Amino acid sequence: MKHISLLIKPASSLCGYRCHYCFYEDVAANRAVKSCGIMQMDTVHAMLAALFAKKPRAVSFVFQGGEPLLAGLPFFEGFTAAVAVYNTDRAAVQYSIQTNGALVDPAFCDFFARHRFLVGLSLDGTKELHDLYRVDAQGKGTFSATMQAARLLKKSGVDFNILTVVTNENARYADKIYRFYRAQGFDHMQFIPCMDAFDGGRVWLSPERLAIFLKKLYDCWIADIAKGHPAYIRQFENYLQRLCGHPAEDCSMNGRCGLYYVVEADGSLYPCDFYCLDAYRLGSVFDEDPFALSERHRQFLEESYQQAERCKTCRYLALCNGGCKRDRETADHLNRYCGAYYAFFEHAYEGLCRLAAALRQMPR
Repeated sequence: MKHISLLIKPASSLCGYRCHYCFYEDVAANRAVKSCGIMQMDTVHAMLAALFAKKPRAVSFVFQGGEPLLAGLPFFEGFTAAVAVYNTDRAAVQYSIQTNGALVDPAFCDFFARHRFLVGLSLDGTKELHDLYRVDAQGKGTFSATMQAARLLKKSGVDFNILTVVTNENARYADKIYRFYRAQGFDHMQFIPCMDAFDGGRVWLSPERLAIFLKKLYDCWIADIAKGHPAYIRQFENYLQRLCGHPAEDCSMNGRCGLYYVVEADGSLYPCDFYCLDAYRLGSVFDEDPFALSERHRQFLEESYQQAERCKTCRYLALCNGGCKRDRETADHLNRYCGAYYAFFEHAYEGLCRLAAALRQMPR
């Protein structure tokens, strides 16, 4: 195999925060075992032995939660040491981690810098917007702790991105959020539409609000590019990739789910972070050849090819390809945010095409 990606849950769904919209809390609540606890080193060794037996050329390890740093610094030190032991063919290894920042300290920062971790730091905008839903176990806002984590990461020279969950509330303030991030020197950003719960309860983000957010955000982004002061916004950069004839790095824009594995703390394997449910369990790292493509995994991937009839004649199909499978669980497989994305493309398509044309002319 050329490249293998693992999304690892070293602390399962455990977290010291109580963010109101947490999608993994909802996932965990809909399976028989809500939390698998902290990953043990025998699970790490079984996983790495099976992984590197596939002789990949490159491996991506992505740590998420819950809050992955709850596994503790000794766990991560042990993990990277074990990788060095099992990676006898010297595959290229990349590490990244998503954290709420509560446990980020100088020791973790030193570790991230030494092992070249890319850190995704969760921040939902300005203090009043962030503290609206991102609260600790006592119900108190967490903005100050997140900003302290950002300062420590920056001081240690750790590469980090800002990850923002978009809700109906902060969607109205895309320009305010963008300017705040730029003022803080947060030039690498990812904006993630808030996911509704499986029970279909509260609608955290409407298509109308998402459309408003994307258009305002694009206007800020394109204006800064024109001034020679560009920022990296993952979604927009992926659209440029598509327009330049390349696959998007974000699997949701490629019209099908990407081939990767989620590894829960007990070693259970799943095909996607959004589907760590009993019905989608693929097996365990303790199985014989756990990273072989099983029929169940193949079926999951094939289901993601299902596309709404309306998409097939859409002029913007090549950009969104119908979007994420989780957002297409409707009777006609139409993405629930289709209207938002269509409105955004009507607003931004010509500008994106001009940017892509300029990129294609640049020397490689």
